[in-house]
Amino acid sequence: MLAVVLAFSLILTVTNSYGQKSEAPPITAKYFYKFPTAVKRVLSESVVGVRVSFQSFKQGISEVQTKNATGFVVGEGVVLTALHSFSDMPPVWRSQTTKVEIYDGENFFNAFMATCDPKVDLAFLSLTELEQNGVKFSKTPVTFAGGKNKQNMPEHFYSFLFSTLGKNIFFPMEFGQYVMETNLIGDQVLPERLGVVIGTNEAGFSGAPLIGPNGLVFGMLILRGDAYTYVTTVEQAVTFLKESIEALKKEIDIKK
Repeated sequence: MLAVVLAFSLILTVTNSYGQKSEAPPITAKYFYKFPTAVKRVLSESVVGVRVSFQSFKQGISEVQTKNATGFVVGEGVVLTALHSFSDMPPVWRSQTTKVEIYDGENFFNAFMATCDPKVDLAFLSLTELEQNGVKFSKTPVTFAGGKNKQNMPEHFYSFLFSTLGKNIFFPMEFGQYVMETNLIGDQVLPERLGVVIGTNEAGFSGAPLIGPNGLVFGMLILRGDAYTYVTTVEQAVTFLKESIEALKKEIDIKK
Protein backbone atom coordinates (compact mmCIF):
# COMPACT_ATOMS: atom_id res chain seq x y z
CA MET A 1 0.00 0.00 0.00
CA LEU A 2 1.29 3.39 -0.91
CA ALA A 3 -0.27 6.64 0.12
CA VAL A 4 1.18 10.12 0.32
CA VAL A 5 0.98 12.40 3.40
CA LEU A 6 2.43 15.86 3.95
CA ALA A 7 2.44 18.37 6.82
CA PHE A 8 4.41 21.40 8.10
CA SER A 9 5.71 22.36 11.56
CA LEU A 10 7.73 24.89 13.54
CA ILE A 11 8.53 26.12 17.03
CA LEU A 12 10.69 29.15 17.77
CA THR A 13 13.56 28.08 19.99
CA VAL A 14 17.09 27.23 18.89
CA THR A 15 19.69 24.71 19.92
CA ASN A 16 22.97 25.41 18.15
CA SER A 17 25.61 22.92 17.04
CA TYR A 18 27.12 22.97 20.53
CA GLY A 19 23.84 21.97 22.16
CA GLN A 20 23.24 25.38 23.67
CA LYS A 21 19.62 26.48 23.63
CA SER A 22 18.56 30.08 22.97
CA GLU A 23 15.16 31.67 22.60
CA ALA A 24 14.15 32.89 19.16
CA PRO A 25 11.82 35.89 18.98
CA PRO A 26 8.20 35.29 17.95
CA ILE A 27 6.93 36.05 14.45
CA THR A 28 6.24 39.77 14.44
CA ALA A 29 4.88 40.50 10.95
CA LYS A 30 1.99 42.92 11.38
CA TYR A 31 -0.42 40.80 9.39
CA PHE A 32 0.48 37.37 10.83
CA TYR A 33 -2.38 37.53 13.34
CA LYS A 34 -4.76 37.62 10.36
CA PHE A 35 -3.45 34.34 8.96
CA PRO A 36 -6.07 31.55 9.01
CA THR A 37 -5.77 29.17 11.94
CA ALA A 38 -5.21 26.22 9.58
CA VAL A 39 -2.21 28.01 8.04
CA LYS A 40 -0.68 28.73 11.45
CA ARG A 41 -1.15 25.06 12.30
CA VAL A 42 0.91 24.04 9.26
CA LEU A 43 3.73 26.24 10.54
CA SER A 44 3.56 24.80 14.03
CA GLU A 45 3.32 21.19 12.87
CA SER A 46 5.31 20.73 9.67
CA VAL A 47 7.46 23.59 8.29
CA VAL A 48 11.19 23.16 8.85
CA GLY A 49 14.40 25.00 8.13
CA VAL A 50 17.12 23.43 5.97
CA ARG A 51 20.80 24.30 6.39
CA VAL A 52 23.34 22.98 3.88
CA SER A 53 27.12 23.32 4.26
CA PHE A 54 29.50 22.29 1.48
CA GLN A 55 33.07 22.78 0.25
CA SER A 56 33.66 25.29 -2.53
CA PHE A 57 36.81 26.60 -4.19
CA LYS A 58 37.60 30.20 -5.03
CA GLN A 59 40.89 31.01 -6.71
CA GLY A 60 42.21 27.63 -5.61
CA ILE A 61 41.25 28.16 -1.97
CA SER A 62 38.84 25.76 -0.28
CA GLU A 63 36.14 27.23 1.94
CA VAL A 64 32.87 26.10 3.47
CA GLN A 65 29.70 27.72 2.16
CA THR A 66 26.40 27.57 4.03
CA LYS A 67 23.00 28.00 2.40
CA ASN A 68 19.60 28.14 4.08
CA ALA A 69 16.25 27.11 2.69
CA THR A 70 12.81 26.15 3.91
CA GLY A 71 11.25 22.70 3.69
CA PHE A 72 8.27 20.71 4.89
CA VAL A 73 7.70 17.27 6.31
CA VAL A 74 6.28 14.61 3.98
CA GLY A 75 6.69 11.53 6.14
CA GLU A 76 8.34 10.31 9.33
CA GLY A 77 11.77 11.93 9.31
CA VAL A 78 11.45 12.89 5.64
CA VAL A 79 11.52 16.44 4.25
CA LEU A 80 10.89 17.94 0.81
CA THR A 81 12.86 21.04 -0.24
CA ALA A 82 14.29 22.82 -3.30
CA LEU A 83 17.29 21.13 -4.91
CA HIS A 84 18.98 24.40 -5.88
CA SER A 85 19.42 25.09 -2.16
CA PHE A 86 22.34 22.66 -2.44
CA SER A 87 23.97 24.89 -5.09
CA ASP A 88 23.74 24.36 -8.84
CA MET A 89 26.59 21.84 -8.91
CA PRO A 90 25.68 18.11 -9.04
CA PRO A 91 28.96 17.11 -7.28
CA VAL A 92 27.71 19.00 -4.20
CA TRP A 93 24.47 17.02 -4.23
CA ARG A 94 26.33 13.72 -4.05
CA SER A 95 29.38 14.75 -2.01
CA GLN A 96 30.08 12.88 1.22
CA THR A 97 31.34 16.16 2.71
CA THR A 98 28.07 18.03 2.17
CA LYS A 99 26.40 18.51 5.54
CA VAL A 100 22.60 18.71 5.75
CA GLU A 101 20.70 19.80 8.87
CA ILE A 102 16.96 20.05 9.50
CA TYR A 103 15.72 22.66 11.98
CA ASP A 104 12.40 21.82 13.65
CA GLY A 105 12.01 25.13 15.44
CA GLU A 106 13.98 24.01 18.49
CA ASN A 107 16.83 21.77 17.42
CA PHE A 108 18.99 20.93 14.42
CA PHE A 109 18.93 17.29 13.24
CA ASN A 110 21.52 15.70 10.96
CA ALA A 111 20.11 14.56 7.63
CA PHE A 112 21.20 13.64 4.10
CA MET A 113 19.87 13.96 0.57
CA ALA A 114 18.33 10.60 -0.30
CA THR A 115 17.46 11.47 -3.90
CA CYS A 116 16.64 14.44 -6.15
CA ASP A 117 15.14 15.49 -9.49
CA PRO A 118 16.77 18.51 -11.21
CA LYS A 119 13.90 18.76 -13.75
CA VAL A 120 11.46 19.88 -11.06
CA ASP A 121 14.04 21.24 -8.57
CA LEU A 122 13.07 18.82 -5.81
CA ALA A 123 15.21 17.17 -3.15
CA PHE A 124 14.14 14.34 -0.84
CA LEU A 125 15.88 14.64 2.56
CA SER A 126 15.96 12.01 5.26
CA LEU A 127 17.05 12.33 8.89
CA THR A 128 19.93 10.05 9.82
CA GLU A 129 18.01 9.10 12.98
CA LEU A 130 14.61 10.18 14.34
CA GLU A 131 16.14 10.66 17.77
CA GLN A 132 19.41 12.59 18.05
CA ASN A 133 21.21 13.76 21.20
CA GLY A 134 18.27 12.61 23.29
CA VAL A 135 15.74 14.66 21.28
CA LYS A 136 13.11 13.05 19.04
CA PHE A 137 12.03 14.66 15.77
CA SER A 138 8.26 14.99 16.08
CA LYS A 139 7.11 17.04 13.10
CA THR A 140 4.22 15.61 11.09
CA PRO A 141 3.42 15.52 7.35
CA VAL A 142 1.44 18.05 5.33
CA THR A 143 -1.67 17.32 3.31
CA PHE A 144 -1.54 18.16 -0.39
CA ALA A 145 -4.47 19.72 -2.20
CA GLY A 146 -6.04 17.31 -4.65
CA GLY A 147 -9.21 16.67 -6.60
CA LYS A 148 -11.84 19.37 -6.00
CA ASN A 149 -9.50 21.23 -3.65
CA LYS A 150 -6.97 21.63 -6.48
CA GLN A 151 -9.67 22.76 -8.90
CA ASN A 152 -11.11 25.37 -6.52
CA MET A 153 -8.09 27.61 -6.13
CA PRO A 154 -8.27 30.12 -3.26
CA GLU A 155 -7.66 33.83 -3.85
CA HIS A 156 -4.79 33.98 -1.35
CA PHE A 157 -1.92 31.72 -0.36
CA TYR A 158 0.53 31.78 2.53
CA SER A 159 4.04 30.60 3.29
CA PHE A 160 6.93 30.89 5.75
CA LEU A 161 10.61 31.71 5.30
CA PHE A 162 13.40 30.17 7.35
CA SER A 163 16.01 32.81 8.17
CA THR A 164 19.14 32.79 10.32
CA LEU A 165 19.51 36.55 10.50
CA GLY A 166 20.45 36.96 14.12
CA LYS A 167 18.44 33.96 15.32
CA ASN A 168 16.69 31.11 13.59
CA ILE A 169 13.13 32.18 12.88
CA PHE A 170 10.32 31.74 10.36
CA PHE A 171 8.88 34.82 8.67
CA PRO A 172 5.34 34.76 7.20
CA MET A 173 4.35 35.92 3.72
CA GLU A 174 1.09 36.18 1.79
CA PHE A 175 0.58 35.63 -1.95
CA GLY A 176 -2.22 36.36 -4.40
CA GLN A 177 -3.94 34.05 -6.87
CA TYR A 178 -2.54 30.97 -8.60
CA VAL A 179 -2.81 32.34 -12.12
CA MET A 180 -1.42 29.71 -14.48
CA GLU A 181 1.10 26.96 -15.19
CA THR A 182 3.87 27.50 -17.74
CA ASN A 183 7.22 26.17 -18.89
CA LEU A 184 8.38 29.61 -20.06
CA ILE A 185 10.37 32.08 -17.97
CA GLY A 186 11.24 35.00 -20.22
CA ASP A 187 12.81 33.40 -23.29
CA GLN A 188 13.89 30.29 -21.36
CA VAL A 189 12.03 27.02 -21.95
CA LEU A 190 11.92 24.77 -18.88
CA PRO A 191 11.73 20.96 -19.04
CA GLU A 192 8.63 20.99 -16.81
CA ARG A 193 5.69 23.35 -16.34
CA LEU A 194 5.65 25.43 -13.15
CA GLY A 195 2.76 27.00 -11.29
CA VAL A 196 2.68 30.80 -11.03
CA VAL A 197 1.26 32.82 -8.14
CA ILE A 198 0.95 36.59 -7.78
CA GLY A 199 3.50 38.12 -5.43
CA THR A 200 7.25 37.82 -5.02
CA ASN A 201 9.24 36.27 -2.20
CA GLU A 202 12.58 36.72 -0.50
CA ALA A 203 15.81 34.72 -0.48
CA GLY A 204 15.32 31.71 1.78
CA PHE A 205 11.75 30.96 0.65
CA SER A 206 12.99 28.25 -1.73
CA GLY A 207 11.49 24.94 -0.67
CA ALA A 208 8.68 26.52 1.35
CA PRO A 209 5.12 25.20 1.01
CA LEU A 210 2.44 27.18 -0.81
CA ILE A 211 -0.40 26.92 1.70
CA GLY A 212 -4.08 27.56 1.08
CA PRO A 213 -6.31 29.12 3.79
CA ASN A 214 -7.60 25.62 4.59
CA GLY A 215 -4.08 24.41 5.43
CA LEU A 216 -3.68 22.30 2.28
CA VAL A 217 -0.43 22.52 0.32
CA PHE A 218 -0.73 23.60 -3.33
CA GLY A 219 2.94 23.44 -4.31
CA MET A 220 6.46 24.44 -3.31
CA LEU A 221 8.12 27.83 -3.86
CA ILE A 222 11.26 27.59 -6.00
CA LEU A 223 11.82 30.77 -8.04
CA ARG A 224 10.92 34.44 -7.69
CA GLY A 225 10.23 36.93 -10.46
CA ASP A 226 9.50 40.67 -10.47
CA ALA A 227 5.83 40.27 -9.61
CA TYR A 228 5.30 36.52 -9.57
CA THR A 229 6.60 33.44 -7.78
CA TYR A 230 7.07 30.10 -9.53
CA VAL A 231 6.13 26.91 -7.74
CA THR A 232 6.52 23.20 -8.24
CA THR A 233 3.01 21.81 -8.69
CA VAL A 234 1.25 19.30 -6.45
CA GLU A 235 1.31 16.70 -9.22
CA GLN A 236 5.07 17.06 -9.69
CA ALA A 237 5.73 16.85 -5.96
CA VAL A 238 3.53 13.79 -5.44
CA THR A 239 4.96 12.00 -8.50
CA PHE A 240 8.50 12.69 -7.29
CA LEU A 241 7.65 11.44 -3.81
CA LYS A 242 6.07 8.23 -5.08
CA GLU A 243 9.08 7.51 -7.31
CA SER A 244 11.46 8.28 -4.44
CA ILE A 245 9.54 6.09 -2.02
CA GLU A 246 9.63 3.20 -4.47
CA ALA A 247 13.33 3.63 -5.24
CA LEU A 248 14.33 4.00 -1.60
CA LYS A 249 11.88 1.34 -0.38
CA LYS A 250 10.47 3.68 2.24
CA GLU A 251 6.97 3.45 3.69
CA ILE A 252 5.36 6.90 3.61
CA ASP A 253 1.72 7.98 3.50
CA ILE A 254 1.02 10.79 1.04
CA LYS A 255 -2.25 12.48 1.89
CA LYS A 256 -4.25 14.30 -0.78
